[in-house]
Amino acid sequence: MQSPQINPIDLVTTRSQELEIVAEVSAIITRITNLDELLQTVSDLTKERFSLYHAHIYLLSEDGKMLQLAGGAGEAGRMMKTYDHAIAMDRHQSVVAQSARTRQGVIVDDVRKEPNFLPNPLLLETSSEMAVPIIANEALIGVLDMQSKAIGHFTTDDVRTKTILANQIAVAVQNARSFATTQQLLTENEILRVASEAINAANTFAELAKALAPVIPSSRTVLSVFENYDLNNASYFETTTVVLGSEDNNQGVSRFPIAYFPSPFG
Repeated sequence: MQSPQINPIDLVTTRSQELEIVAEVSAIITRITNLDELLQTVSDLTKERFSLYHAHIYLLSEDGKMLQLAGGAGEAGRMMKTYDHAIAMDRHQSVVAQSARTRQGVIVDDVRKEPNFLPNPLLLETSSEMAVPIIANEALIGVLDMQSKAIGHFTTDDVRTKTILANQIAVAVQNARSFATTQQLLTENEILRVASEAINAANTFAELAKALAPVIPSSRTVLSVFENYDLNNASYFETTTVVLGSEDNNQGVSRFPIAYFPSPFG
């Protein structure tokens, strides 16, 4: 039986429509600065706009050994993220890992005939799958994975179109990460500024301890100040100690013989 002829005009129309969807999704995600929201949004939009069974995004771990699910469409995607779903980079039974290793788009026309397909109990209706790498400045960021209920759903044109989308995702991810880093620095600088003003205004040791508490990471830190001693003549010295992080910044005074500390006192 002769396969049906595909009208070239229909192909051009379809590709044009998909490029419009890519532009639409890209415009939406570039305005999102929260990484989790960004990845969830792009997963949901990819599934919805391209009429797919499922779509999700994996991000490469810092050590480069794992692909961690960072966003997934629908309830299945949210459940997998809750369970910290991840795939090892060197796992051969995985279309996602294969795409990440080769840095190329990978298509599986019929997952039931594909030995490298990694079945997911939450996505039992998957019949075909496509994964494309998310790359920025030649560095692998992660993988965009898409699944369909239809056998042979994905084509090489889909790889090209979704690669454009993946490139936009890479830019958006980098921007979101940069924004988070900038916000963290601004927060830390503001904490230091406020603490510096409080330290300069402190008149008592308790006030000094209270000023230092926000900039000391430990939840319970013992802060001691040596005082009330003469380096040449004293036989003992006193320390005032405050336990930072306690409910009332517990404070106490202790006396120690100088002989306990022969240097630099002796």
